[in-house]
Amino acid sequence: MDFGSVPSEKQDDSNQLRPGDTVELFVLDNDEFSGRYLVRTDGSIILRRVGRVMVGNLSPKAAEGAVKRALDAGQLTDARVILEKGVGLPKPGTSGDISVVRVFVSGKVSRPGPYELTPVGGRPPTVYQAVLQAGDCIRFAQKSKVHVLRKSADGRYSKIPADLAAIESGETEDVILLNGDTVVVPEKTIGFGS
Repeated sequence: MDFGSVPSEKQDDSNQLRPGDTVELFVLDNDEFSGRYLVRTDGSIILRRVGRVMVGNLSPKAAEGAVKRALDAGQLTDARVILEKGVGLPKPGTSGDISVVRVFVSGKVSRPGPYELTPVGGRPPTVYQAVLQAGDCIRFAQKSKVHVLRKSADGRYSKIPADLAAIESGETEDVILLNGDTVVVPEKTIGFGS
């Protein structure tokens, strides 16, 4: 069976992995690789000591095979892998869960606006997940200057840096969002002299 092939449109693709989905990975021979991973905009997950593994548009079973091959190629011998689709992000306006986190995404994204995000594995949604839910960054977005505006109990706002470029490359941790946060994706400023 070819795990890298994309199913035809006539097949049920409701279970295919998409950017913004999460997967739970269990590597029975080595817990170091087990954990919850976010499917990135390019359809990949990033495994420690392995790098990018493409899982986008694959069923969880096919993605399981892709992860096994990646682990077998450099880290383990005949890895035993279980991969399950985790809790995805809901469409805006659906809240089926009492622990929904309501945020607003503004600036240079495809669909700015309010979003209701479901915590994943007990962990609140992150900036990266919110930006994906809003359709990802658009042209001229300054990913390194993304920030979160958070209102404190005394009514003041704090600005929390969330360098999306560094988050995407795995150089820094994603910023966890709280109810009422606003994610701001600013426009690049282009200087023409002084």
